[in-house]
Amino acid sequence: MVLKNFMTVALDTPSLTARFILIFLILALTLMVGVLLKTRLTSPSLTIKLNAHEMHFAANQETIPQDMDEISALMQSVAKNPNDVKLVLKLAETLMQAEQWEPALNFAKRAQNIDPKAFEPVYLQGIILHRQGRYSEAATTLEGALNIRDDAACRYSLGILYSYFLNAPDIGERHLKAALLIPSITPNLKATIENELNRQKQKKEAK
Repeated sequence: MVLKNFMTVALDTPSLTARFILIFLILALTLMVGVLLKTRLTSPSLTIKLNAHEMHFAANQETIPQDMDEISALMQSVAKNPNDVKLVLKLAETLMQAEQWEPALNFAKRAQNIDPKAFEPVYLQGIILHRQGRYSEAATTLEGALNIRDDAACRYSLGILYSYFLNAPDIGERHLKAALLIPSITPNLKATIENELNRQKQKKEAK
């Protein structure tokens, strides 16, 4: 049904460039669905693990179709509006939430290409790279995001990266302390960072 809707949009799209973009999106979505189905059918260990956590499994059963529906709708919107940076970024965020790391990263990069001065696409790339375990790349990317805008959440992400994943707690501490000085920091994030700094302080004193 989803692919049928895509093909209808493709046929109704007058721009040749938009048609090529839509065909790419169709192939990407088809691949994602195929991988998801193959994983569920060929990974008994995954099924056993989910069955051991029935509430989590039930939640996933509800959210995965919703994610796919949202992704398909966003892909159709992006195909019609390929230069809408907000739409492309929303698609990247939704793909990230569905743990489709590479497509999410590609669309985040595409959003950056549309608006090179925008903070959000670069920050999102850093978060995705962190989720992929590409910690050095994530730190470099997040540092680049700070060159666009000094952001408390970005500095918090860097603080955690350096402190726990890159074996550079001093650099992490500097980012966390710098985040507290940013006027736009939210109360919740401020409390989270203060707690993290206290934990790090106690860890140092315990040595």
